[in-house]
Amino acid sequence: MRKYSLLILCYVVQVHYAFAQISKHVMPVNPDLIQYYQQKKVKLLKAATQPGQQPTGYIPPYVQLPEYYETPAESKLYAVGLPDRFDLREKGKVSPVKNQGQGNFGGNCWAFSSTGSVESWWIDPLNALGAVDLSEHHMATCHGYEWGFGEGGNEYFPMAYYTQLKGPVKESQVPYNPN
Repeated sequence: MRKYSLLILCYVVQVHYAFAQISKHVMPVNPDLIQYYQQKKVKLLKAATQPGQQPTGYIPPYVQLPEYYETPAESKLYAVGLPDRFDLREKGKVSPVKNQGQGNFGGNCWAFSSTGSVESWWIDPLNALGAVDLSEHHMATCHGYEWGFGEGGNEYFPMAYYTQLKGPVKESQVPYNPN
């Protein structure tokens, strides 16, 4: 009996220390997300309370990553490698402007911005194929989170979409309908 008591005591102590170590490494919930849900609960989203305007569609991420501070040596290194001016229009690598719609579908801005970025990256003015048109609708419906179409998003939604190899697909396969 004494042997079992000692084993149980050792197990309890070990589990306690294991959970203490885990809790040190768990990032706290983003305070902006908590505030977002509190405002959503009482329907006080600022943009939605003004007549004729819609919420932005941005939902703060679950965690707030710590700020990265570079050393003076790193800042000098980065400053040397960056041009004074950069404009994709001069290189002919800007995807066309698209209509994301209003109302319930206005929360898909994150899909439009990330898809536009990939389209711009893939444009080759010397290529016979020309511009590539990717489906924002597919990204907005297949991102893997529990948010519905047009309910907003953040920078992690497209990252999840691409890393899960769900896309991109062509606009002709899954067209976006803003109405």
